[in-house]
Amino acid sequence: MAENLIIKTDLSSSDICELIGYKNVTSLFRLFKKYLNSTPFQYRCKVHPKFTNIGDMGLPTKEDLYR
Repeated sequence: MAENLIIKTDLSSSDICELIGYKNVTSLFRLFKKYLNSTPFQYRCKVHPKFTNIGDMGLPTKEDLYR
């Protein structure tokens, strides 16, 4: 789920942790390093160019998720 949120939203790592129920960002970083060989930010930088054609509205924000 965190990977999907990194790819499809502009949420911060701490916002993603809050949404998925992690207590701290360090745990999320460890999982990303272990399974994806990068930090959440590095991963986002790698995958976002693939999503440049998502329309004029851009990526969903935190407010969009709570609507």
